Amino acid sequence: MINALRMDVQPILPLLRRHVEDAAFYWEQRDRSLQSPHVDLARLQHFDRLLQAHLDGVAVAADQGWDEAWRALERWGGAGEAFVCASIGLLHPDGTRLQALWPVIEGHPQRLARGLVSALAWYASRPGTLPTPWIEHWMAQDKVPLLKAIALRAAACCGWPRQAIALEACRAETAALRLAGYRALALPGGSPADIEVLRNGLAEADPRMRGEAACSLSLRGQELHRALPVLLEAVGDAVRQLGEAQGVDKRPLERRARRWLLQAALHLPPGHPQVPGLVQGLPRLLTLDFIAWHGDCAYVPLLLEAMDDPAMAQGALWALQTLTGVPSEWVAGVRTPHEVLSGAFAGLPYPDVAQARSWWANSQGHFPPGQRRVAGQAVDGSEPPAAPDWRIRWLREGCQRQRHLAAAHWRRAHPDTFINLRQPARQQWAALEQSFDA
Repeated sequence: MINALRMDVQPILPLLRRHVEDAAFYWEQRDRSLQSPHVDLARLQHFDRLLQAHLDGVAVAADQGWDEAWRALERWGGAGEAFVCASIGLLHPDGTRLQALWPVIEGHPQRLARGLVSALAWYASRPGTLPTPWIEHWMAQDKVPLLKAIALRAAACCGWPRQAIALEACRAETAALRLAGYRALALPGGSPADIEVLRNGLAEADPRMRGEAACSLSLRGQELHRALPVLLEAVGDAVRQLGEAQGVDKRPLERRARRWLLQAALHLPPGHPQVPGLVQGLPRLLTLDFIAWHGDCAYVPLLLEAMDDPAMAQGALWALQTLTGVPSEWVAGVRTPHEVLSGAFAGLPYPDVAQARSWWANSQGHFPPGQRRVAGQAVDGSEPPAAPDWRIRWLREGCQRQRHLAAAHWRRAHPDTFINLRQPARQQWAALEQSFDA
C-alpha cells in the first residue's frame, strides 16, 4: 500500500514534478479518449497503467507530493491538476487535504468538478485502496448540494444506480444537483417513478434540465415521442451557446452539446424532416459526428463536399468509412504536411477526393437512403444481421470512437444494459468477457 511506505530519502523534485505533470497529462488523454480514433482498449489499458504509476509516484512522496500537486493546480488550474490533487487527497487518512481542495473546486465548478468526479470514480474502481467510502458519504451531505452532485455523478460514472438519491436530487433547488439527478436516472434498472420524474423534467424552465431529462429518457428507450423534440430543442440551444463561448467555458458546453447531439442522431429515424435543418446549423466537426451516428447514407454527398476542406477532410473520410465500411486503400490519398489536421482526427488517412467520389458514384446503389447503417451494414432490421456481431467486435477491437458507437447501439437494442466505457480498461475487459464470452 502506498500509504504504508516511508520515505528514508528526500524525493528528487524534478522527477516528482514530472510525476505530477504526467499524471495530469494522462488523465487528460483518458478523459478525451471517447473521441479518439487511435486509442483502443489495449492502448487505454496502457494509459491506465501509466496514470496509476505517476499517481503512485506523487503519493509516495507524502507531503511533498501533495505540495507539488497543489502548486500545479495553482499554476495551471485545470481539471487534470484537480484530479491529481483529489487522488492524493483521497489517500490521506483524515480528509484535511480534501477540505483544502474543496473551496478551489467550489469556486470553479465548471472547470474543476470533473477532476474530483473522476478521482472518486477512479479510486472507487480499485477495491481495497480507498479507506473511506467518500462517494456514499458525500451523497448524504445535504448541506453542500454541489458536493452531493459531484458524488452522485461519480456514482453514475461507476455504473452504480442510486435511484432514491437521484430522484431526490431532481427535486433540489440547486441546478448542479438537479442536473446530476436527471443524468443519473439514465442508468438502467430503475422504476416507473424514474420515468415519471424524467417526463416532468421535460417541462423544466431551464433548457439544461430539459436536455438532460430528454437525454436520459432516450438512453432508457422510453417515451421517445416526447423526449426527441425536447432533445432537439436543447441541442439547438447548446449549439448557440457554444458559438458564443470562449476560453475555458467552451469545453463543458462542447461536451454537453456533443453528448446530446449523438443521442439525437442515434434515435432520430432516417428521413426525419428536422434532420436537414439540424445538420445545416451544426459546427463543422459536430456535423461529421452527427452523420456518422445517424447512419443515413443520404448525407454521403455532404461528406464528399467536406473533403474539399483541409480542416474537414480526414474527419469526413472517417465518417464515410463509419457509414459505408469502404476500405481506406480504396479512397485514401497521400497526406502532405500542410494538410495534416490537428485535433480529434489528426493522424488519420487523408482522402483522395476524386477517388472517393468515383467510388461513391459506382457504389451508392448498395447504400439506399433512409436506412441506418454502420460500416456498410444495415442496423435497422431491413437486412439480415451479419455475423459476427459488429458491435461486439468493435467493443473488443475498435478504437474508442468505434467502441462508443458500438456501446450506444448495443444499449439502443438492450436498454436495460450498460456498457461502461469510463471504467478502467481492466474492468472493461472483464465485463466484456463476462457479457459476451459466457
